Amino acid sequence: MKPDHDEIQHSIGAYVLGGLEPSDRAVLEDHLRKCTDCRVEYENLNRLPALLDTLDSAEADSTGNSGGTQARGEHEMRAVVGLMDKIARRRRQERRRAGVLVAAAAAAFFAMGIMLGPVINTPEQTVDQFTMSGESGAVVEVDLVHKQWGTEIVLDGEDLPTSGELTLWITSSNGTVEEVATWSATDGGVVRLTGATATKPEQIAGVSVGGSGQGEVASVTVDIDAADQTPPPEVRL
Repeated sequence: MKPDHDEIQHSIGAYVLGGLEPSDRAVLEDHLRKCTDCRVEYENLNRLPALLDTLDSAEADSTGNSGGTQARGEHEMRAVVGLMDKIARRRRQERRRAGVLVAAAAAAFFAMGIMLGPVINTPEQTVDQFTMSGESGAVVEVDLVHKQWGTEIVLDGEDLPTSGELTLWITSSNGTVEEVATWSATDGGVVRLTGATATKPEQIAGVSVGGSGQGEVASVTVDIDAADQTPPPEVRL
C-alpha cells in the first residue's frame, strides 16, 4: 500500500538521522521532489545531526552504557524528541526576535517621522521686519512672523530701561490694544524674546514697548505693505 502524505512527513526525522530502509528512502526522496511543505520540513530538520553533536558527554556516556539495543533506542528517541523541541523553541525565538526587530524599526521610522515631519511639512512663512525707537534712545528690532494661527512676534532690543517691568503691546486695526508679553528689565537694557498673538499680521496696526511708571519706551506703526519681508530659509533634505 502506498504511504500517505502524513506517514511520509513523519519519516523525515528518521531520514535525516539515517534510520530509513533504502526502499523507504527512495519513496521519501521522490516525495520531497514534489512536495514543497515537506521540503521545508526537511530543511528545518536537517540541522538535527549537527545538534546531536552538541549532546554533552554525560548524555553520550548514558547512551553508551544504557544496556541493550532497546534501551539505547529509547534513549536516542528521547534525545531526538528533545532536540526537535529545541528546534521548535529556536524557531519561535527567531520569530519573536524578528517581530521585535520589525516593531523597533517601525518605532524608529515613526520617531524619525515625528522629528522630520515639522521640517519637511513646514509651510513657507513670511517675516515682516520693523524697527521701534523712542525718545529715550531705545532701539528694538521687531519681526512679525506669519503663522496659520496668528503672529509670532520676535523682539531684539537694546538701550531699554534697566529697572522695572516692561510690556509688549500690539494695537490692532480696529483699535484694540493687546498685551502680548511682559518681562523684567535687565541690567544691560537688552531684550531677546518671542511672543505670540492670534491677531493676524495684516490686522496689526502698531507695536510698542512700555515700562511700568515710564510710559511708552519705543513704538512703531505697522504697515505690512511697506515692511521689509524676509522669506524663510530654504530647507534642503
